[in-house]
Amino acid sequence: MIRRLDVLSAAWEVWRAKAGGSASLMARQQQRLQALITFARTNSAFYQRLNQHLPDRIARLSELPPV
Repeated sequence: MIRRLDVLSAAWEVWRAKAGGSASLMARQQQRLQALITFARTNSAFYQRLNQHLPDRIARLSELPPV
């Protein structure tokens, strides 16, 4: 059942992205990037040290240091 929910959730995300146009897609990409960075900073001492000098909000992947 969990696998089915994952597939339905992914399908819903794809539909929303297509229906909302490029602005919606960009907004969702920003949300996901921010969630990923927040998760890494919260759960990894390595990324906490690596990203400590960066601002709280990152707009582009190119703003992150290479790993």
